[in-house]
Amino acid sequence: MGRWIGVVAAILTTTMGYAGPEERVEARQLLMEYVAERGGLEQALANPLIDIRERTLVCVACHGDDGNSVRADIPSIAEQNPAYFIEQMLIFQREGRYPEMMHGFAEQFAAAEIVALALHYAQLPRTVKIPVDRQLGAQGEALYQNHCASCHGARGEGVGEVFAAIHKQRPDYLVRTMQRYRTGDIQRRSHEMEEIIGDWPEQTIRQLAHYIAGLPGKARE
Repeated sequence: MGRWIGVVAAILTTTMGYAGPEERVEARQLLMEYVAERGGLEQALANPLIDIRERTLVCVACHGDDGNSVRADIPSIAEQNPAYFIEQMLIFQREGRYPEMMHGFAEQFAAAEIVALALHYAQLPRTVKIPVDRQLGAQGEALYQNHCASCHGARGEGVGEVFAAIHKQRPDYLVRTMQRYRTGDIQRRSHEMEEIIGDWPEQTIRQLAHYIAGLPGKARE
């Protein structure tokens, strides 16, 4: 049914209070409300609130018609953690993250529509549409497991409902993103990531990018 459905189900059955950044708390609440209003998770998946084909037209030029990136500076959003997807869209709406063009795109969607999008893309398989250098990537395995796996998972699947699924991202996108973290580029700021990456050389970044691009993500349920 989709790699992230188990995460959604866990969110829906958790009754304890939840703390975290404002958008993360709101994302969780929106997801729960949407599923409840649709009559349950299976119904929400089978009968989305929106016309998927029509409402994803704004997404396909960059993210591909199947959620897999067609540009080096754009991430794949297929198989993305739905709670993370919702959180990031809320941040984009409030101009809390670059690139600026995403603010205009995100503004076009009501909250419930964002949840429908998140569930839609979570079910699509992620594939890398450009070559991955597995030999180069093998050199980044130890670095990934030591510095990245605790948050993004041993398979790149993301941990819990908080962290992004980064498996099978385009290696050129991953290189650009890590370069931005390294330089503190305003288009991509994360003090945690900036501290981890520090002054890694280009070759190290490329090794890590190709290793991540070859990760399988969550096992199918």
